[in-house]
Amino acid sequence: MRLIARGLKAVGLAAGDLKAAAKVDPRKIAIAAVVKRQTIMQNEWISRRLETGAAARVSRYCSDAEGRAEVRRLMRKIEMAICKD
Repeated sequence: MRLIARGLKAVGLAAGDLKAAAKVDPRKIAIAAVVKRQTIMQNEWISRRLETGAAARVSRYCSDAEGRAEVRRLMRKIEMAICKD
């Protein structure tokens, strides 16, 4: 999906970096939150693509993102990158 590719680029991650990055890496959470906000993709699909572990946690990560300044900043960065394209 292009949205994930653009998100990865915006936060400086490569697809090959996802497995090594922590499941709760703020960059992964920011991308997941943007994908959930802008698409109808299900948690299972998002968790597989971003390697975030259990699909059931994706919603929690995304709702917790709003309370984390670092993740909100990354989300804005991703959304700005998407708007430029």
